[in-house]
Amino acid sequence: MNTWRETLFTNGVIFGAGLLGGVLVARFFGPDERGLLAAVIYWPHFLAGLTSLGINEGLVVAVAREGFSRQLVATACAISLVLALVVAALCVPAMPMLLGDSRLEYLRFTQMYMFILLPCSFLSNNLLAIDQGRMNFRQFNGQRLLQAAAYPAILSVLWLCDCLTIITGALAVLAGIVLITLQRLWHFRRDMFARPELVATQGILSQSWRLHLVNMARSLGTELDKMMLVFFAGNAQLGYYVVALTAAAAMPSLLSQTFINIMFPAAARAGKDGDFTMVIRPLRRFALAMALASLLMSVALPWLVRLVYGQEFGQAGYYAQILIFAFALNSLRQTLVSLLRSWRAHRAAFYAEAITALTMLVGGYPAIHIYGVGGLCFLVLFSQVIGGFLVFRAFRAHVIHA
Repeated sequence: MNTWRETLFTNGVIFGAGLLGGVLVARFFGPDERGLLAAVIYWPHFLAGLTSLGINEGLVVAVAREGFSRQLVATACAISLVLALVVAALCVPAMPMLLGDSRLEYLRFTQMYMFILLPCSFLSNNLLAIDQGRMNFRQFNGQRLLQAAAYPAILSVLWLCDCLTIITGALAVLAGIVLITLQRLWHFRRDMFARPELVATQGILSQSWRLHLVNMARSLGTELDKMMLVFFAGNAQLGYYVVALTAAAAMPSLLSQTFINIMFPAAARAGKDGDFTMVIRPLRRFALAMALASLLMSVALPWLVRLVYGQEFGQAGYYAQILIFAFALNSLRQTLVSLLRSWRAHRAAFYAEAITALTMLVGGYPAIHIYGVGGLCFLVLFSQVIGGFLVFRAFRAHVIHA
């Protein structure tokens, strides 16, 4: 129980810090410039997640099943740095096309941002995954708290000094990632200079690419809404949507991330032993908590958005009422997908995520073009209903047959 409380508290601080940072930025910039900041940092973070190859989750499963070794740390560092160089060489030159003509004044900054983000993101996520796989949650949670505190603290200082701009706001996000990367490298300083193992590399990549196929489909399904707004909508519409998304996603993400942090390595061990009872009971409690919390939040969100973000973002509160149910379903779906992947049932998870992404891809432009941001919100909800139904069927079949 202490592990659950500590992880819930840590994730609460992380999401609360992100929410506070979002409030500071929204109140300072307004809808138009808030959308511009989102567009500038969107592609680097999206591409970093899309090209991570699922190595962090492969490391969690490898450590949970096989145990920890110094060579594993060195191998994780080597893979992270090589992958960052390859991805940077491919993606940085593509930024002019992705950023769009209206935002080209921030092109050089966005390219620099991405070049720094890639190695830091890969190293920090992969080294954190080792502690998660060891189920050393006190260390795992403690390391993440520093990053969470850094973002709003830096934003607050910039705001008080009247130095908060699009560029410094983006650098505040990057600073937290750089900080936790340095912290992780210091923590593993005695292990990272061991000789990387080719066998370990092959094992991690063999496990990770299967996990990453699901990650890519999931990333497309969850990011296509923002991607289409970047391409087909103005900065103000994107700003409203980002505020609505931030407000609606906070509670479901907090609950689901806590569950996944703890149960992903535990489920990997349970799958090895063929005992799923230790997973089903917490899952039922988690689903009940998600349903009750979503109903309460749907009533409160219009008032909360106006109170926290200001009256000019009042329209975002109504979008958030729709999105809270979409993100509740998304969090339940992601939880089931994570459990399936910990049991190496990758195919079923991939199909469910792919159908969700395909629904968004087919319906995104018509929804925005005809109904605007509200239409996109309903499309997100519809896609989550379809994806949730498919992954629930796959999860139920796997547990019954096992």
